[in-house]
Amino acid sequence: MRMVVPITILSTLLLLATSTFAFIPSSSSSLLPPKTTFVSKHPSKPTTLFSTTTPTIPHLTPENLQSLSQNNYLILPNYIPPSLIQSLRSDISTLRSSSNFNAAKIGQDTTNTLNTQIRVAETCFLGRDKLPSHPSSSRTTLYDVLDTLRSDLSQNANMLNSVALDEKLSELLYAYYPLGGFYKRHVDAVQGSA
Repeated sequence: MRMVVPITILSTLLLLATSTFAFIPSSSSSLLPPKTTFVSKHPSKPTTLFSTTTPTIPHLTPENLQSLSQNNYLILPNYIPPSLIQSLRSDISTLRSSSNFNAAKIGQDTTNTLNTQIRVAETCFLGRDKLPSHPSSSRTTLYDVLDTLRSDLSQNANMLNSVALDEKLSELLYAYYPLGGFYKRHVDAVQGSA
């Protein structure tokens, strides 16, 4: 089973979604919150963000897992702190202004092509080993949050009637949809094409 976690800016929300998750920030987040430090799984890279508290990386609770098991979806408001979302928005702006986003294509491998009838957007692929010339503590925290989420899901795969998620098969990207941008439904991977 493959877990793909796209990150998309929709209006003023940063929406993280998988096939079963939606992390939606509250609309009451301040634009200029005070400074704080988040706990990172990578202590050599402290993560400084903005907030009045020092939260740890969130975990799925037994209640969250039970709800996911029963409903096949889970919505966790503020799973990612609003201050981190604000920092990620700034990161997106920085990466876009430094030409790290590319026109989004559809398909995979040999079928990957630009098709503006299906998709109008820009993307920037992310990962701990990507964008070394543009380090970001907020991105590091996001990686920690998603690694913890993957671990929580994998450790409870039996309860969820699922399989452990393979870290090497995960993809993470920023997607920017300009005014009028879209992504229409289509067949992305034609059998035997890749």
